Amino acid sequence: MKSAARQYTLRTLVLTISLVAAVGGLNLVVDPYDYFGLNKLGVYISAEREAKASLVRTQPHEALLLGNSKAAMIPAGPLHGYRFFNAAFGGGTVDEMEQFIRRFARSEKLVVLSVDLGHYGAHPSPPDHFAPWQPADVIGKTLNFKTLEYSFRTIGSYFQHAPPHLIADGSFVSDRWFELYDLDRPEELRWRLENMKRGLDSYDRAPGTGMEPLMRIAQILRERRIPSVAFIPPIHEALSRHLLASTNYARYQLWKQELQAIFPGLLDFSTGPWTRASNFFKNDPVHFKPQAGVDLINQEILPRVPELGAPANLTP
Repeated sequence: MKSAARQYTLRTLVLTISLVAAVGGLNLVVDPYDYFGLNKLGVYISAEREAKASLVRTQPHEALLLGNSKAAMIPAGPLHGYRFFNAAFGGGTVDEMEQFIRRFARSEKLVVLSVDLGHYGAHPSPPDHFAPWQPADVIGKTLNFKTLEYSFRTIGSYFQHAPPHLIADGSFVSDRWFELYDLDRPEELRWRLENMKRGLDSYDRAPGTGMEPLMRIAQILRERRIPSVAFIPPIHEALSRHLLASTNYARYQLWKQELQAIFPGLLDFSTGPWTRASNFFKNDPVHFKPQAGVDLINQEILPRVPELGAPANLTP
């Protein structure tokens, strides 16, 4: 009986180890997050931070575009004059922008920063999402049944010839976004705009609060002698009109003055022709369309880099 029990325990242990090894091996080979840089099938899940931290180390580029999902919508390929890598993230914060620049900006010819109107850093600073791997991180990305689900999803999507979530230069593949959010749904659009207007009206920040990450970004880029330009992206024309008439507008202006002191060449597109509704997805007033972002950068920002860039941004 003891011998049979030992054999059963041994078989169970071998089976368990084999199952764990199979899960870990499949997750490592497929690498659905592209966390290890081993992914050969494409990134089909929401894994911008993991994937871009890997891709930026391997993909040739000479310029970076950073920001949140608005900038993430802008394809890098059509941008003029530089080979761009799109390092923007959905829900990206200025703290993450600082972390990414500190880790990965080394010898670029240009960094373009999209800073949403009124955005500032968190206190205390959040964990560094781009820190080097730790053993627990590696285990979490391999011996994990959620990752196994993502691995099977990646394999299935690849063989179904579905478009990936990202391409090698960090650009977001927006086909699905057009299917979901470029639809004529006036009631849905009105509801979203009203919520966003309330958000604008409730904005409250003490002077100077949260600008430290942006100051550190400027310092890092100066020390590494990397030219930079910061811009405030467009907001939907309905929001722009509301903001200009709001008693809260002065708070945003104060924030803008502080940002301009950090990045003297700051460009502000939160008002003006780039806010027109046709530049935005029909029922998504947050995100402007990819081509609008490309046109904005090519027509308004990159031609002004020489006049904005060198002396101020490169002074030690």
